[in-house]
Amino acid sequence: MLQIIFWLFIHSDLCLLSHIWTVLRFGILQTSLLEFKSRNMFLKVFAICALVVSSEAIKLKVDQYGYVKAEKKEPEQDLSKIPGIPGHDYPLYHEFPHTNFDCNAMPAHPGMYANVETGCQGYHVCNDGREGSQGSKFLCTNGTLFSQKDFTCDYWYNVDCHEAPRFYQLNVDPATNPYTKDEYKKKAELAYY
Repeated sequence: MLQIIFWLFIHSDLCLLSHIWTVLRFGILQTSLLEFKSRNMFLKVFAICALVVSSEAIKLKVDQYGYVKAEKKEPEQDLSKIPGIPGHDYPLYHEFPHTNFDCNAMPAHPGMYANVETGCQGYHVCNDGREGSQGSKFLCTNGTLFSQKDFTCDYWYNVDCHEAPRFYQLNVDPATNPYTKDEYKKKAELAYY
């Protein structure tokens, strides 16, 4: 029995462990040691522990109040309306992957930069470093890529991802940088009058 508890301790998260311990504690307190050693009681405790562990396998979560609830599944995305083959013609990320992108290597701050390692589906907003060395990370929706030339997500067939680093310098120019162009236009208008 101790081997089972030890195995559960190693393979379960803390929330499940608390439920297992509660089941075992009340099971042991309500029965005498002789009953517990009997085969029948052992099977009951083992079955309860197996149910608790299997709930982890079927992705049940226990909220902070102890209620068991099923994880919400996201609906499948319909990619049939997007021309091309997902994962071949364009990347298909659900969340931002780990990359070697570094804002410190970029020419201007603040700025927006396509991440070539993500096939340009991901891009970074580099500011003053408060978000870390990779800045804020964003994904364009499936079927679109970040156009470094236009600072927007556009359909994959309109974006040449390998050309993105060539346009990083657009962040240096205050007239094209999305974070400074409005301020630049205002100053230009004031200087005109």
